[in-house]
Amino acid sequence: MIQNVFLELLKEKPVAKITVKEICEHAEINRSTFYKHYQDVYDLMEKLENEAVEAFEKLLDSYVQNETVPALVTLLTSLRENRELLLPLLANSSNDDFMKRLTDACSGYALSHLTPEADYTSNPKQAAVYAYLAGGTSGIISNWLETGTQEPPQQVAELIQSLNETVLTVLVP
Repeated sequence: MIQNVFLELLKEKPVAKITVKEICEHAEINRSTFYKHYQDVYDLMEKLENEAVEAFEKLLDSYVQNETVPALVTLLTSLRENRELLLPLLANSSNDDFMKRLTDACSGYALSHLTPEADYTSNPKQAAVYAYLAGGTSGIISNWLETGTQEPPQQVAELIQSLNETVLTVLVP
């Protein structure tokens, strides 16, 4: 209940304007109940972000097919289904930290499952290209979420795949 009230308040105003008192009033609990679980509103925000990243990582870990588009469709479908949770967190994350953590989870999956033969750690050019691809992919996904996820996940996945293949073809012969 605390988390739901907090997410509703996040839709209305930034985290810095939300108070523990306000959460408790809306959730109809006393402050001691809130403080049993969280230190403050920022701790609550961090715990929600951690839960979302962990769920996201579990989703990626459970996906074993080594093909980019189907993996992206699964990821995008999950993001679309959880959009109401993710958008307030993304909008209120300090320094885009939450999006970076989601992107890092995707990157880890991509490195270990989709392109295991590439060496992105010792080759500076490949590392730069990979960083570019990860940033572009997260930008497309962020934009898709922020604009209402109108396009089907399959279409967005194919766009990401097409752009990434073009970049890889040009920059990593």
